[in-house]
This record gives sequence, C-alpha cells and structure tokens, in this order.
Amino acid sequence: MNINLKDKVTLSDGMAYIVVSKIAYQRDIYYYLIEQENYKNIKFLREKSENSSLVEVNDTNLLQILLPLFLKSFKHIDNST
Repeated sequence: MNINLKDKVTLSDGMAYIVVSKIAYQRDIYYYLIEQENYKNIKFLREKSENSSLVEVNDTNLLQILLPLFLKSFKHIDNST
C-alpha cells in the first residue's frame, strides 16, 4: 500500500480524511489522519506489514508512544520547508 502525506483516504465510515503524518514504528506504518470536513475528527491507523491492511489504533498505551513520534515528524516537515 502506498499512502503518502496529503493523500485523501475514504474510510469505512464514508468520511474522507487527509493524511497529515506518517511514521514507521516496530515494522508497521502508522498514519495520523484528519477528516477533510471536520478537523476535530481524527483517526490513527496502522498499516500491518504482513498484509498491508489498515486498522484503526485505539490502544491508549500505543498512542502515548506514537503521539511524540508524530510530533517529531511534524517538526521535521516544518524544518524541511
């Protein structure tokens, strides 16, 4: 699966989301998405390396690990422009 920053993804809820961050963590790729029409609606997805399927991340312990990584990714993007 090849999803990149700024790509639009429509999920099973029928809503369109924009990919605002993408990171690698423990052999999987994680995405931070914001709904296109409602910026308060966010999703975190994991792309499983073994079958490239997307699964929503709801594990609060994992999110506590991922959020600083997403923040670091934002800082890197900001510094590269």
